[in-house]
Amino acid sequence: MNIFASVKEALRSLRANKMRSVLTMLGIFIGISAVVAMYSIGVGVKNNLASEFEAFGSDRLQIYSGGISSDGRNEKPLTAADAAAIAELPFVTAVSSADSVSGITVSRNEISGSIRVTGIDAGYLTTQGLTIEAGRAFIERERQNGSFVAILGLDNRKKFFGETNESVIGESIRIDNQAYTVVGVLADKSGGGATVNKDILIPVETLGTRLNPSRRGIRERIEVKVNTSSTQLTAAEPPIRDILRAQHGLSESAPDDFYISNIGSYLETFNAVFSIFIFFLSSVSGISLVVGGIGIMNIMLVTVTERTKEIGLRKAVGANNGNIRTQFLIESGVLSLFGGMIGILFGIGISYLVRFGASMMGYNIVPEISPIMILGACAFSILIGVFFGVYPAGRAAALQPVIALRTE
Repeated sequence: MNIFASVKEALRSLRANKMRSVLTMLGIFIGISAVVAMYSIGVGVKNNLASEFEAFGSDRLQIYSGGISSDGRNEKPLTAADAAAIAELPFVTAVSSADSVSGITVSRNEISGSIRVTGIDAGYLTTQGLTIEAGRAFIERERQNGSFVAILGLDNRKKFFGETNESVIGESIRIDNQAYTVVGVLADKSGGGATVNKDILIPVETLGTRLNPSRRGIRERIEVKVNTSSTQLTAAEPPIRDILRAQHGLSESAPDDFYISNIGSYLETFNAVFSIFIFFLSSVSGISLVVGGIGIMNIMLVTVTERTKEIGLRKAVGANNGNIRTQFLIESGVLSLFGGMIGILFGIGISYLVRFGASMMGYNIVPEISPIMILGACAFSILIGVFFGVYPAGRAAALQPVIALRTE
């Protein structure tokens, strides 16, 4: 009997016992749908969180003052000179330094609020991946002179001027009771950079002169954008560390008085840990597949008992052990495949239902549904059916024709 005839015979046998076939497929259906849903949602969550990490800058290093040693924290401020020295390194594409002051009173007409104001230099927009939606960035003269000019983040534009950019440019807002001219509005920066939407940007020289004179010339942080096609982030850290130690006049034995944050290394660690987590969830869900496989084995054993006389008759007319074994393996494989296919569709449905629920709560989770995953789930369903059908098929093939024909 060829393979097509065997499949046809398997389908005939399954149709003859519809309710039994449906109940047998239920275990595989539940197992596959759970695995598909867990995997697709898990990868979707992983991709969403990874994009949040990347929004902070997977090609960017952040430098803060104050290193940690066995003697405690070594405080020494960062300066614009430190940023300028780092900018000379060949693999550096952009450098920025910034300082912030929180809780500054900002007002316009009857509207006021306590807002963080960030002083920025020429490279800030580039290192942060920011774009100007309306107006312009600060010009060199405004930065050098400490002019009273400001760029608004999206939230503050809406807060003080409404929903559109019309008539915003050239208008004034009061920062710490001093009038600043709005020269630009930032485009929406969601994800990891969402705090920028809540910022008001002014030249860093203005912040040091007017809002925080005690920190004039001091920088809260330095951000370095690295050409990752030529140098990896981890390889960029030692040269930058050497530059800063030389700038700060540290001896060879002295600990760093700064620390470097590498978002790229955090992202690598996150991907590795979350991949293990997804594998663990999928494996736990796969336990139900084993239960479904045991159900298939149980039903196939019952089927062998019920069809003992049929098996004897087929052997009597020339079927060998291999034919009988193949027939029962195909039946268990087809049974498992149908259950798996329905389970895949149900698992995909669950994934998109979770996506809808997450979107209602403000989270963007896109399930990962790929052809490879679907084909893999189908193949795994067949393997489960075949694996747990081996023993019943062996029992059927081992029956002696004379004994089988005498069985009622």
